[in-house]
Amino acid sequence: MADSVELILSSDILNGAEDVSATGDKFTVSLENPIEVPADATSCEVQCMDAALWFTVPNVDDANRNFRVTGPDTLNVITVYNLQIPKGLYDLTGLSAAILRELSNAGAKQSPLPLLTFLQDDATSKVVLVLNYITVSVDFTIPNNLRFILGFDAGIITPVLPVPFAVLADNVAQFNTLNSFLIHCDIVQSGVRLNSTYSSIVANPYINVSPGSQVLYQPYNPPSSSENQLIGSSISVIRCWVTDEKNRPIDTNGETWYFRIKISYTI
Repeated sequence: MADSVELILSSDILNGAEDVSATGDKFTVSLENPIEVPADATSCEVQCMDAALWFTVPNVDDANRNFRVTGPDTLNVITVYNLQIPKGLYDLTGLSAAILRELSNAGAKQSPLPLLTFLQDDATSKVVLVLNYITVSVDFTIPNNLRFILGFDAGIITPVLPVPFAVLADNVAQFNTLNSFLIHCDIVQSGVRLNSTYSSIVANPYINVSPGSQVLYQPYNPPSSSENQLIGSSISVIRCWVTDEKNRPIDTNGETWYFRIKISYTI
């Protein structure tokens, strides 16, 4: 005889999540009524039936938010602007807008052109940095700066005449820092194997939506893992966490997430 139990696990504290991490990627659930897997069961398996996560994981944070520009202010006085870009998930358009906004707020020259412009070179997938005045420079040597996401090597970029002066980045832009999620659950001992290792993975939702949208994971044939160690056990506390596809911690940027698991056993 086969039987199963399904359970929705949510990181939302309004739904009873406990010990939610500051970055929202870990939480614990305490079950009022424990899940009992009969001791006479002959097999037990766990599947993730569906999940929902928000694609809001920042690609700009404290590790890479600094940007230093030297150039004229509105009175043509040469000024050093040390900017800190707000944490967020950016594409080139959004990051360019954030940098120009911070420069404008700091009093940098805006007319007839801003100090710099960012363009996308589709053929190479690289960023083009345009310095619009001969007195403008960008310093990519300061700590925790934006050079990796923009694709530039460490150095100070200065223009030569004529201006505007365009510079193609040294490397491909790195805006796409996340391709998929890995959902983990500690009731799973082995789970879905990632290459040669196991790390309690129950699902691998791929990101197929635009930034700021919700990823809905609804597999046609959910992968299952044999978890016979659950036979005869009483499950009252479940710890859950989500990582990127390289098994690194992520910041959910304040968004909650959930997944639904199915524990099946045969007697």
